[in-house]
Parts: sequence; C-alpha cells; structure tokens
Amino acid sequence: MIIKIAIVCFIFSLFALPAYSAGKNDEEIKQAVAHFFCCFQQKKYEAAYGSFSKELKANIPYYKFALKSKDIKKAWIKKVVIYDSSGRLGKLKIDVRLELIHKKKLYKALYTGTCDIVKEKSGWKVSSVELRAKEAVPVEKIDFT
Repeated sequence: MIIKIAIVCFIFSLFALPAYSAGKNDEEIKQAVAHFFCCFQQKKYEAAYGSFSKELKANIPYYKFALKSKDIKKAWIKKVVIYDSSGRLGKLKIDVRLELIHKKKLYKALYTGTCDIVKEKSGWKVSSVELRAKEAVPVEKIDFT
C-alpha cells in the first residue's frame, strides 16, 4: 500500500512541475541573461538597456531605468534554470546576488524570481524580469555628503 502511494505521489509530482522542452537555444539564452547582469556589474547601463526587448523598451524609458540602476552596485547570477526554450521564447527561473543601496544603506541581497526572454532579429532580448528579495543583509551605512 505504501509503495502504491509513493508511486502515485511521484507520478503526480511529474505533472506539477513546469514542462520543459529542451531547446537548441539554451546556451544562447543563458549568455543573453548573463550579458544583461554583467552590464550592471560593469555599470554599462546603456548596454543593459540594449538587452531589453523592443516591447520592454517601449514600456520603460531609458532615463527611468538608468536612475534606478545606479542603486545597484554589484550584480551576479547565482543560478539559472531554463524551463522552456522552445521557439522564440525562453522562460527562466533565476537567483541573483545584488549589492544595492536602499535608504542610504548598502545591502547584500539574494533575489529569486523569473525572467522571460524573446528572440528578436538582433538576438535574444530580456522581455521581463520579476525578482523578490529572499534575504537581505545590511553591510554598512553610506555617507553621501
């Protein structure tokens, strides 16, 4: 009886997982997302903005993006899981480490969330990023005077 329950639970868990269709685009998608976050690390905000899809650029003007981006001091990807890369769309789960300024304090934080990426003529572009802080630790007070 216990074995039957375990098998049923295992089969159910397979349906609960997001479907993954392995694609030939996986490496290109990972490189595009890594490039986006690397631009933050190097403070190349125009290049990071250039990683946005046309639709995302239409919704977020560069000046607003650049203003918010300056609070991010360091950014690096800890983990990328592609759960769909079929066709022109890639869906990813990501973990990102950030060092950022919030209320005049420097924080080291782990953010986790999703990223969608779309294939455009010029290559893979970020179409959405939704991150939530999983943990944040204040590092030191920053004096801006």
